[in-house]
Amino acid sequence: MESDSRNPLEQYRAAIPYPPLRVAEKNLKYAQILHNDFAGQCGEATAVMQYEFQSFALVDQEKLATALHYIGIVEMTHLEILGKLITLLGGVPRYTGFSRGRPYYWTAQTVDYTLKPRELLINNLYGERVAIANYRQSMAWINDDNINAVLRRIILDEEHHIELFTSLLAEYLPNE
Repeated sequence: MESDSRNPLEQYRAAIPYPPLRVAEKNLKYAQILHNDFAGQCGEATAVMQYEFQSFALVDQEKLATALHYIGIVEMTHLEILGKLITLLGGVPRYTGFSRGRPYYWTAQTVDYTLKPRELLINNLYGERVAIANYRQSMAWINDDNINAVLRRIILDEEHHIELFTSLLAEYLPNE
């Protein structure tokens, strides 16, 4: 992870801009689908809180804490984007996911509070992979090219996070 003197955040997200946030029409079903990516168990709300917790708790490991903090900021961007899409679709961006059509509220119990660097990196890699799978599933259910373009762009960030976490993990393999 090389330093970018213009904006340190740039090295933690994909290099292309996000598409414009627009929807073909209001659609509460699509808003409900996006709620799981927004605040479901493996959604963006969990990623933001998890990575920020990890960055606070591992402050003595500056490189790892810094990466976790900036990746958390990118995830916060995803949270904002999804919240705006939910609103454009006519929904209300509450911190809920849906299971069998019923809402459940986001809770801090979804955050992984592991503090061992190697273990948390493995868990974060798993979380990023699940997020990508969830976004792909959402895209399969949503027939709106505007929304799917945004989800594809978010996936690029998540794939970049996998690369970053894999690189960081290589540094911790021999130490634990």
